[in-house]
Amino acid sequence: MKKTPKTSRAHKTNKNQPSTSESEIPNDHAATSKSEAEQPKMSRSRRSFLGKVTAAALAASVVGIPKLIQSQQEGDLPGGTDLAERGCATAPGCDIEILTPTGRANVQLAKRVTAAIFDRSMGVPAHPCNGDEALYSNRNYIGNFTKALRKINNFGEVDPAAYCALLKAVRTNSPADFERVPLGCVPCNNTKDTDGAETDEQALESKYTQDQAVPNAQPYSNSSDGTTLSSADEARIYGGSVNTDAQDQAGQQQAIDDQASSVPNESESRGGITDASRNRQRRLGDPQGGLAYQLENVAVTQLAAPPPPALASADVAAETVELYWGALTRDVPFINYDSDPTIAAAISDLNARFKFYAGLPQYEIVPPGRTPRPEPRGFPTQPLTPLGQIPGPSNNITVKTLFRGFTKGDQIGPFLSQFLIRDVPFGPQTFPAKIQPAVAQDYMMDPASWLFVQRGCMPSPLPLLPTPRLISNSRDLSRYIEFCFVTQPYNNALGLLMMPPDPQRLDGGGYGIPFGPTNPYLHSCTQEGFVTFGMTHILALIQKAAFAAHTHTWHEKWFVHRRLRPEEYCGWVNFDFRGERDYPIHSVLGTSTAIPKIAAKTGGYYFLPQAYPEGSPIFPSYTAGHATAAGACVTILKAFFNDLAPIPNPKQPNATGTALVDYTESDANRLTVGGELNKLAANIGFGRDLAGVHWRSDNAASILRGEDVAISLLEDWGFTYNENFAGFEFTDFRGVRRTGIGRSR
Repeated sequence: MKKTPKTSRAHKTNKNQPSTSESEIPNDHAATSKSEAEQPKMSRSRRSFLGKVTAAALAASVVGIPKLIQSQQEGDLPGGTDLAERGCATAPGCDIEILTPTGRANVQLAKRVTAAIFDRSMGVPAHPCNGDEALYSNRNYIGNFTKALRKINNFGEVDPAAYCALLKAVRTNSPADFERVPLGCVPCNNTKDTDGAETDEQALESKYTQDQAVPNAQPYSNSSDGTTLSSADEARIYGGSVNTDAQDQAGQQQAIDDQASSVPNESESRGGITDASRNRQRRLGDPQGGLAYQLENVAVTQLAAPPPPALASADVAAETVELYWGALTRDVPFINYDSDPTIAAAISDLNARFKFYAGLPQYEIVPPGRTPRPEPRGFPTQPLTPLGQIPGPSNNITVKTLFRGFTKGDQIGPFLSQFLIRDVPFGPQTFPAKIQPAVAQDYMMDPASWLFVQRGCMPSPLPLLPTPRLISNSRDLSRYIEFCFVTQPYNNALGLLMMPPDPQRLDGGGYGIPFGPTNPYLHSCTQEGFVTFGMTHILALIQKAAFAAHTHTWHEKWFVHRRLRPEEYCGWVNFDFRGERDYPIHSVLGTSTAIPKIAAKTGGYYFLPQAYPEGSPIFPSYTAGHATAAGACVTILKAFFNDLAPIPNPKQPNATGTALVDYTESDANRLTVGGELNKLAANIGFGRDLAGVHWRSDNAASILRGEDVAISLLEDWGFTYNENFAGFEFTDFRGVRRTGIGRSR
């Protein structure tokens, strides 16, 4: 007997749900709050979605699904018998729900197919890059990431054959081709290098400062006159004669053979940098991670980062100046930024010469037919520079914006997010906020140590101080970010958000922030969330968001941009400024007042002082893994909790990191959950800049990319709920209030 559709089911497919406030960006469902009903050229019913499936290759396997979903929507029992007519006492068996076990399994298949079609309907954008790879292909790919690949000279330039082997693997996606990429320290962690000599930093200091014949050198065009070097010039610059093709091929084959000779000890690899791992070859950082397919979320090619600044641009020069000042102020306590003279000098220099830097293009990259949103450009300023614009004469870098993120919340309150400085109540345990800090020492400031690391050799581990302290300066922040587990900052934030204040606890408990206003159990008298819309749900989505964010950003890193790291660029700066080599460094960099300070710090060199002995990881710079995961995980937290709730009684570490003190400035009562979560993402992302391993544009683009990944994940989960859920509500990183995200479908 046919039954009237149930109200609870009809509510889920209501096509007249109110639209959101983002009418100015009408088409991008993964990056806007528009409901499913507003998606362009896409059916608004699950049956119509499945009609598209049956028209495709999946027709045979899903032909019965529309009827199953219709049965679920209209409240029919298998066989057409209504449970209410049979009465509670006469229902046979234990499994008495409205769908049979087989029916539920089939409906789950239908929902997965429907969600996949929903994701695919977003379209695929272009993936432009900055053009450096093609521009400098005849200059040993100086515009791209080549760290740990085989080098051809004392300047750390890559062997073109090694880089081309990487490009071949990128093109073919072949695991075997990735295994054939020639690395530059010792093949597959042999104890000796290819010449049979013991390999360590001290030996390299003498070995690589003498003239030597270097294989595989390629001529390049001088940037000043556009001419091609003669054979004599090649020999003079490269320190010897140029190999023949036969010699090149023989050397490449020998490197491939050597590379297969041994592999690292897995326990040492997992343990990170230790004395046991010193001098070993560092391996490429999981390039195949960018090829992983996802069963949730849009494909990695359906989101695109805008091209980063080019090697020869003034934008890269401006970003480098910020990094130099970050290195020069690494040990200045955050609480002393107002009074420190080096901080004041950094602000003056950036305002005088680099304030009008743009960084990212004006708009994001979106699929055809969708309206792009503006990107954050330049350095953060007060007043806040509108998105899509570069700072104007009245927008200035201040102590409240230096080294901070681009959102409004980043500029309110102390430098560090409240979620980074408090002990964390995690169930019956407390996770202390104090870290074991690193010795105040910088690295890679001379040619020998820089080249040692660029070849991919593992240096000595970071020396640590014995006494824990709170994160109180950017060296401490760099230390925390280097070794925290991927989702650790966001799991910690979850503990502080969930746990109410508790005077019985030694840590005092957390903030006890309520769930967001659309949580379906918020006003229920009989139920509360746990598996869905509770702790299990939130924890699961934080981890899923981090994985999805990293697969997306790893695809951008290895398969689109291959952007060089700041330490590589500053190597070119050093050799160019010292007159040893000609590189396309924009002249504005030389006007910075940071330059003589860097030379004084490094003993006459211009390398970027690194917070880590090993410098960056062995994967390209753009987009940034930490920042993309930060944007994604913070978005999950903002979605579940009331992000407009205030954060009371803000604190900040004292200058020595021994205790928290009250933050008493005029904006102390303006901190919110959303603002401090945004600041957490910025501290994690831009904290990598302060370590010297990322660019500002890496992190600005990546935080937004992570947000889009998380929103796509939340939208997919809307297909899974039994609850009547109107969708998540929160303010995004661009300051737009989002509603209806991931509503029940």
